Amino acid sequence: LRAEGLIEGTTEVISHSQGLVARLEGLLVLGNNSDISLRVETVDADEVKAIQAHTLVLSLQSRVFEEMLRNRNSSTLVLRETAECTAVFEKFI
Repeated sequence: LRAEGLIEGTTEVISHSQGLVARLEGLLVLGNNSDISLRVETVDADEVKAIQAHTLVLSLQSRVFEEMLRNRNSSTLVLRETAECTAVFEKFI
């Protein structure tokens, strides 16, 4: 975003990227206004993780999630993953 400066011929660049990233991380950590619950189940085990997320953010970052979320029929998306994937899934998200 560019804004014209007070002095003729100057331009000031305004960047919101760092603030936006921090706000998005905060939304993930707190689950504020989340609209989807990811239920990550471990294949061949009883381990289950529940992660609150935002469909818009997931869809923007992953075509796979975009497709999965487009075809869902509830506010919970169940994912069956290996133990190795489940262990790091929150970091991935």
